Amino acid sequence: MSYRQSTYDPLAPAANGPPLKPFNWVQWCGVAMAALGVVGSLLWLGAVTGLVPAWGKDFVRFGLIGTFGIILINTRRADVPPEERVAYRAKQRRQSIIMLVIIGVASVAAFIFAFLSKGA
Repeated sequence: MSYRQSTYDPLAPAANGPPLKPFNWVQWCGVAMAALGVVGSLLWLGAVTGLVPAWGKDFVRFGLIGTFGIILINTRRADVPPEERVAYRAKQRRQSIIMLVIIGVASVAAFIFAFLSKGA
């Protein structure tokens, strides 16, 4: 049967490399949504701390829009060759740990800043 591929493996892992470039229109929509999410989250943080007028408290929903934007950016991913997968996953693990530490420190700092600005 000539239609079968000899290299096809249904149990092979999905492509887990970086997002493919150049971006297509779906990925660019994701970039716009992620940027909108960041701006909305910053406006919400400014409203909570009193730096922006109270109407900014409605921007808390924009964090979810940013999350959907990241999902759209990652719709097309590059495939990592099998011999480089172990090194790439180790790099991803290091980057994930660094990001979790940064998010944790930023969350604690934002909480302390918001708590201190409410008490003043």
